[in-house]
Amino acid sequence: MKASELRIGNYIYKKGAEEKVEHLQSVDSYSGELVNGCQIIGLLQPIPLTNEWLIKFELVENSRSDRYRKRYDLPNDSFEIHFDNDGEYPVFFEGNTLTFVSYVHQLQNLYFALTGEELTIKA
Repeated sequence: MKASELRIGNYIYKKGAEEKVEHLQSVDSYSGELVNGCQIIGLLQPIPLTNEWLIKFELVENSRSDRYRKRYDLPNDSFEIHFDNDGEYPVFFEGNTLTFVSYVHQLQNLYFALTGEELTIKA
């Protein structure tokens, strides 16, 4: 996983446990010294996007779901994600395929880029 893929607030695995990114840190390739923050990028792994994560983000299954594909509306009604367990899920904006996501941080980053709002676990 590259540091450029992450933002503060993304959910990732760190040493096998789910964590929210609070700081970013990388290792200087020449000196081996730690730089910029508190989390070492090399220890982080992306979290695969699952139905459980969509529910954690309080996405609502919409009426067009069927037994083969669950369809969820993102908090902004213009977006929809199709979840069909193949590992790469299309995200639609106003009916057109926008992109495909496979990991939690990708969905969070896409949502932020398009809305300016964070997609986080609701308390």
